Amino acid sequence: MNELMKQLKCIESCVDRETYRFVVAEAIVKHIVKQIQVRNEELSKQKVVDKVNLSLRALKIEPVSYGFVRKFCDK
Repeated sequence: MNELMKQLKCIESCVDRETYRFVVAEAIVKHIVKQIQVRNEELSKQKVVDKVNLSLRALKIEPVSYGFVRKFCDK
């Protein structure tokens, strides 16, 4: 995940802020969902939203909505 975040940081200046926000959020959601599945834990969408938004805030990026995260959890 750290390597992916480094690569995403490199493209930050190439795309607009909103696009960058959604690309980073999608990468974080997929990573968290994958971790939950590997651990065979129950998938709580609200818990995923909280973790994603906490990670985004740490990167000084605006949080995403529950609906955004739900799109990736329902796949």
